[in-house]
Amino acid sequence: MPAPAPAHAAGRRPTADAVGFTAFCELQWQRYRLVALLATGDDAEADGAVRDALGDLADQWHDALASPSVTAYAWPLVKRRITRNHPPLGELADELLLGRILHLTHDQITDTTGRPAP
Repeated sequence: MPAPAPAHAAGRRPTADAVGFTAFCELQWQRYRLVALLATGDDAEADGAVRDALGDLADQWHDALASPSVTAYAWPLVKRRITRNHPPLGELADELLLGRILHLTHDQITDTTGRPAP
C-alpha cells in the first residue's frame, strides 16, 4: 500500500497520532483507490489522487481527529483529488458506485464516506 504516513524524526518511535493515521490509511486505501480508478480510468492517476488526498489528510490530521467523524472529514478531500481532472460525483453517484458497483454494504459505505448509507 503506497499511502503516505506522517513524518517523524529518524530513530524516534511514531506518535499515537502517526500510528492512527497510518492505520486509517491502511483501512481506507483500497476503497479510495477503487473509487479513484473507476472515476479516472487510469491506475497511475488513481494512485496519485489517493496519495495526494491522504497527504492532504496528513496535513489536517489533528483537525480530522477533532471532527465528529474522521471518515466524513476525509471523504471530501479524497473526492476533491479524484475529481480535479474529472467531473465530481454527487452523493447519489457515490452511493451507486460504492454500493452497486463495488458491492459495499451499508456499514462499509458509512465507513468509507462517513455518511450514513441510504
